Amino acid sequence: MKKQKMLKLTAFPSNPVIENAFSAPVTHSGEVSVVFKGKNVSIHGWDGSSWSTIYTWNSLDPQYQFNNTYQSYYLKSLTGSEETINVSFFSAESYQGSTPLLVGIDRGTKLYDIDEVPIYTADDHNKMLTVMSNGSLAWLLANESFVVPEEGGEEGGGGNVIAGTFIEELASASSNLSNGALITNNVFVKPANASATWVSLDADGIVDFNVDGTRTEEEMTLSMWFNPDSTSWTGWKYIAGNAADSNNQFSLAISKDGSGNIEFKTILWDLWTGSPKGISSKPFVAGEWTHLAMTWSYNGSTYDLKLFVDGVKCGELLNQNRNLMKMASNRNFALGAYAFGGSFGGNSLPCSMDSVQIKSGTALTDSQVAAIAGQSDRQMSIETAAGGTTPAGPSYLESSATLYGDANLSNGSLVLDGTGDYAVIDDGFRFTDKMTTSVWFKTTATGDRRIYSSHVRGLSGGDFRNGFFARLNDGQLKYRHPAGGTGELTGPSGLNDGAWHHLALSWEASVGYTLYVDGVQAGSGGSSVSDGYVSGWGLYIGANPWNNNDPYALFEGEIKKFEVLNEVLTSQQVTDRFNEG
Repeated sequence: MKKQKMLKLTAFPSNPVIENAFSAPVTHSGEVSVVFKGKNVSIHGWDGSSWSTIYTWNSLDPQYQFNNTYQSYYLKSLTGSEETINVSFFSAESYQGSTPLLVGIDRGTKLYDIDEVPIYTADDHNKMLTVMSNGSLAWLLANESFVVPEEGGEEGGGGNVIAGTFIEELASASSNLSNGALITNNVFVKPANASATWVSLDADGIVDFNVDGTRTEEEMTLSMWFNPDSTSWTGWKYIAGNAADSNNQFSLAISKDGSGNIEFKTILWDLWTGSPKGISSKPFVAGEWTHLAMTWSYNGSTYDLKLFVDGVKCGELLNQNRNLMKMASNRNFALGAYAFGGSFGGNSLPCSMDSVQIKSGTALTDSQVAAIAGQSDRQMSIETAAGGTTPAGPSYLESSATLYGDANLSNGSLVLDGTGDYAVIDDGFRFTDKMTTSVWFKTTATGDRRIYSSHVRGLSGGDFRNGFFARLNDGQLKYRHPAGGTGELTGPSGLNDGAWHHLALSWEASVGYTLYVDGVQAGSGGSSVSDGYVSGWGLYIGANPWNNNDPYALFEGEIKKFEVLNEVLTSQQVTDRFNEG
């Protein structure tokens, strides 16, 4: 077999120049292979007197391999900005007798190994030589990750450390958008039934396959977040997958039962209507994010498939002997439809998808799936959940606020003495047509005591409006949502008993508001239309701002875990926050 050296090289947006060219290493002067990963580049060769175009990416080929016949080479980015490209160089000689005997592969099959082995030192005791995700070698302990983060930081973003790959964030997902599909803020948006995109499971490094199309690691987890634009449709709707081989398809579909609850199906192999489905107890609500997951786990002799909606197992197919997601040739995976050859298929629906991920070799437990579903930022990776580590929690507002008077943070709580103490989140706070506030507080004080308060104005400009707030008047809750006008609403009383209480208020324009106290709904009503809001004088914790001057109605007690979210939490999510304490 031949030896391989892989380098990360830069594709420049300018025309070829020798100053930014590269040459094949003397020890690896055979073939050259350029891996595109959805990046639009062209390859050029220098013969000593002029440049020639060797190949321009056709939006389909995962890589291009050619003989090393030029003195130098140049990668030109056709995206208008610099791109990092993986380029592999192969030795000219084959090393006889080094090809291992592998079942299903004869000696004539071309295999490649890796050239440079890192030095083994005393610090590497008990470590194993490991092939990293970028093709390099390293000495790692059994519990260390082989995933090398992309340049510029780890993928995913949000509040958690992301070790995995979110499919919609891959360059190929953006390159292959069709029929109006969009990637907005790293979220796949499907505005029409025909909108879709696709990635290559093998070329994009998502799944490793054997020669016969089976995956090299049979256990698997699929995790994704789904948000429908409407519920005015019937029947099953495809949302992702591959159906190129009718006997080995792997597609995902969504529907609703007679009660309007979510049904989730994996359409597998040649089962079609006989494929397993999960029937949940969660209502199908337009504009609301739902977590969907599937696990494929080894039970000691066969494999079990389980389906989850919002972290709750709702379907299963046990004791299976087949290979899941076997793809002999076409290994494209579509979002918004199923991949079928070079096109898309299946009835679908307008929706959005976020944090779509597939992980071979890992089958999450029920509790690990629930951990992903419990993340409000939708950013937990399968690797993080499988590692059993607790991801970074939300950044509560009181921890980043400017403190005034003698206000201080103690044991995770904002402590206020009611005589000049309060905290402020600076101007710039904003939300659109929906929000939820969530906060814990305790006090024994009487009188007017503001828990939080903000004067706001419309995103489109205009005068300051009354904004939203929550206060206690001799222990009775008074509150207002953003579109509440000049009045206020009344909630439960007796909340100044010195115990911790949880308050959550969700609001959506032209839909309504819901109040929760200690995990239980305590009020609801309608709401007017809104164009969104931006803070006028900042968001005050423990006080009421008046003309941005001399805050009053100061809170005496403790406040913690204050969140203002740009989404409507479900009753279950509010209950979960209350139970977590």
